Amino acid sequence: MKVMIAAVTAILLLGPTGAMAKDAVKAPAQKAAKIAKVAKAKTPQSKVAGTFGAWKLVCSPGKNKTQESCSLMQALLEPKSKKLVFRLNVINGKKNPVMIIRAPAGVYLPRGLELAVGAAKPLKIAYARCVPRGCRAVLPLKEPLKKDMQRAEKAKVTVYATNGKAITGTSSLKGFSDGLVALQKHKK
Repeated sequence: MKVMIAAVTAILLLGPTGAMAKDAVKAPAQKAAKIAKVAKAKTPQSKVAGTFGAWKLVCSPGKNKTQESCSLMQALLEPKSKKLVFRLNVINGKKNPVMIIRAPAGVYLPRGLELAVGAAKPLKIAYARCVPRGCRAVLPLKEPLKKDMQRAEKAKVTVYATNGKAITGTSSLKGFSDGLVALQKHKK
């Protein structure tokens, strides 16, 4: 009995050893793997519902399984590094589609963002929100602008860095009109 008490006391004082040490190390790893698996199962998986020229219609399951949340999107990459510079998303609004343009971090906020559709004069858009990863500007696509985007071949997005340097990305509007029609079919 004294030997058993001494062994239990030694284990409690010295901590896990041998097989117990393996179990003590394995338990947190197994718990972390289980948490990751549950989180992945709860994360809705997006799917590309269609490709329209340079635009993709991306949909995710909604809160109930009958509704989807969709957006028409295009990523504008820096040509040499292939790093993401701008992301253009169009979602269904209550009356009109809404374009959300995500810009990189480090932009000069007072100048806002400029969007030039075709040869038209650039529209100046204030940033709606900025976080450490970047800023976003929100623009309702009302009828004159929407029609211009459906007819034009390209649009230019320009932001200004804090040093005053312009950063411009060119969006192909090829497929935009067909993509917008497909997006509106997914309207809630």
